[in-house]
Amino acid sequence: MQVSLELIWSTIAILLTVWGYAPYLIGIYKGTIQPHYFSWLIWGLTTCIVFFAQFFENGGLGSYPTGVSGILTLMAAYLSWQKRSEIQVLLFDWYILVATLTSLPIWYLFSDPMLSVILLTVMDLLGFLPSFRKAMVSPFQESTSFYFLFFVRNIISIFALTVQNVTTVFFPLLVGIFCFIFVVWVYFFRWRSKRALNEG
Repeated sequence: MQVSLELIWSTIAILLTVWGYAPYLIGIYKGTIQPHYFSWLIWGLTTCIVFFAQFFENGGLGSYPTGVSGILTLMAAYLSWQKRSEIQVLLFDWYILVATLTSLPIWYLFSDPMLSVILLTVMDLLGFLPSFRKAMVSPFQESTSFYFLFFVRNIISIFALTVQNVTTVFFPLLVGIFCFIFVVWVYFFRWRSKRALNEG
């Protein structure tokens, strides 16, 4: 039986997803990792909706890593909310959440998954803002290896897509890039925090 490249890439992407999430979820449960739960709620919703958009746009096997990631992201959101510390939720965060939910009626009314995916991607990237804010104050409460792994995973998942177009590629590409940017951001504020301690 011939094994397609899409199946290989999709399997690798799913394994990386589970491998990345397992220690991250355990870390949230134990309290060693304290992400901003609002970011994870937004990411979970956008990722699940994008999965359906990719699937119905013939994303094929490449859409499955997105679906697995969506389920695990919602699990992370739930655990983050249960274990939440004093995390600030701004009115702007609520706007992002409401805007994320509006993508469903847009998809339904206009029958345009591409428009929904573009909107969801923007919402997903805006969902990084609470985490960026939190990392400025508490950069050691985040896992940089997790986000770097998902940068790699997203690139691999693009190769697994049966059809590559704006609807299927836009989300994993831009989210992957932002994961990498977030890693750099966290390392910068860790470095700045250590320098302030040394100077103090």
